[in-house]
Amino acid sequence: MRHVLEANRTIDGDDLTFVIATHGNSRDSTHDKKNSETSPGKGESKMSDVIKPRNLWNPVVALRRMGADTSLLSCMVDYFLEDSPLLLRDLKQSIDAGDAPEASRLAHSLRSLCCNIEANDAAQAGTLVEAACVADTLDEASALIPPLTEQVRRLSDVLSMWKTSNPQ
Repeated sequence: MRHVLEANRTIDGDDLTFVIATHGNSRDSTHDKKNSETSPGKGESKMSDVIKPRNLWNPVVALRRMGADTSLLSCMVDYFLEDSPLLLRDLKQSIDAGDAPEASRLAHSLRSLCCNIEANDAAQAGTLVEAACVADTLDEASALIPPLTEQVRRLSDVLSMWKTSNPQ
């Protein structure tokens, strides 16, 4: 399975680790496993010591949640990809405007999109923003927006790759 990265987009080490862990080694199964388990040199690590992929999303559990209906999961991923940028933009605007109830509603909607597809880290970031908005501590909510934005960005990248691999 091949994925083409856009020429003008860099991929950070964590994203690359996630892609490798998600899609595995493209070589055939007769590949000599000794190569990945050799003793590490100075500054190197064994493959088994590589940072585990972040919990951006769990497609296996998400698919189970959708009753093993891949087309339904694909629709939910589409909803996330379409709605999350708008919800995030409106959330930032509501926080900046001091509208805690609207910001709470928007944070809850964004968090729910994340929960639907088992995107646990982004859902947790959304929960923190939502709690700050409910508590009307909008300065705290504002400070929590950059980590939420980063989670949504990374999740969107991974979901876009998944959509490419799973066209419906």
